[in-house]
Amino acid sequence: HDIAELGRLVGALRPDIGLLVESRSGLTDWYVMSRYPAAVFEPSASDVVAAIARLRDLRLKIDALAPNVR
Repeated sequence: HDIAELGRLVGALRPDIGLLVESRSGLTDWYVMSRYPAAVFEPSASDVVAAIARLRDLRLKIDALAPNVR
């Protein structure tokens, strides 16, 4: 549940991808806040669009590492 920690673990094998994961560590707060309904957390539409774009970029880089299975 800690994206920064995940990035460090990934970084032991793939430093380039680990850094990309760690750079998205602010999204850990999004997850934590979603687990506690009493917490007030309302990202703006532009925050959501930016987060999706950053995650899509990370996904594309990870997908590029895998053999084409389609």
